[in-house]
Amino acid sequence: MVSELVTNARKYAFASAFLMPRAGIIAQRLNDASVERILSAKRRWGVSAMALAYRLRSLGLLSEWRHTQTVKKLAQMGYRSGEPGSLLARESSQLLVKVFDVLRAKGMPPPTSRPRGESSPMT
Repeated sequence: MVSELVTNARKYAFASAFLMPRAGIIAQRLNDASVERILSAKRRWGVSAMALAYRLRSLGLLSEWRHTQTVKKLAQMGYRSGEPGSLLARESSQLLVKVFDVLRAKGMPPPTSRPRGESSPMT
């Protein structure tokens, strides 16, 4: 469980650094940014408000206390479970759609999911 938490933390850190490069974030002058400033800046980066707050904290641009307060305020505003009023569509895999279309065209049923940890009959 701990290694899964560490792995997830690394994934989030990589994704936030990839989508919101340090130099770009610093150039935006988001030091100690207010919730309103974060909501404005998130549109430029095309990311969620929570993700931007996380990135600001990881870069030391928000103190731990300010980050906690920001996350609480964003959650109260509905940003914990989504992006209210966002025009951004949630991304989905185009490859999976194409694979399943081909499987259906060949008359093959899509694979069934297995509980985590259960191996495939092929392995």
